[in-house]
Amino acid sequence: MCPIYLSINVSLSNHPQDKKSFEENVKKQIEDMITDINEYTQNHLTASFSMGYHEIIYLEGGNRSFYWSYIKGELIPDAGGLYFERFVFDAYEGEFW
Repeated sequence: MCPIYLSINVSLSNHPQDKKSFEENVKKQIEDMITDINEYTQNHLTASFSMGYHEIIYLEGGNRSFYWSYIKGELIPDAGGLYFERFVFDAYEGEFW
C-alpha cells in the first residue's frame, strides 16, 4: 500500500594517504552500482545512498557524508539526509494515498 525504497550507506573506515583519489574511486564504484540497480529496476529506482567515514573524519570536500537520492529512477538534487522520506512521500502522493 506504499512505495518501497532502499537506504544504502557506505561507511569508510580507512585513513588513505591519497584521500581525494580514494574517495573519488569509491564514489565512482557507488555511481556504477546505482546505474546497474536503476537499469535492473527499469529506471524506477527509489533509493537513498550515502558515503562517509565511520569515524568522525570529513570528506575531502568538507562534508560528513555525500548523498545520492533517486526517486522513480531520477537523481533528485538536495534530497539527501533527513528530507528524503518527505520527497518520496510527495513523489507518490495520489498513487498510494
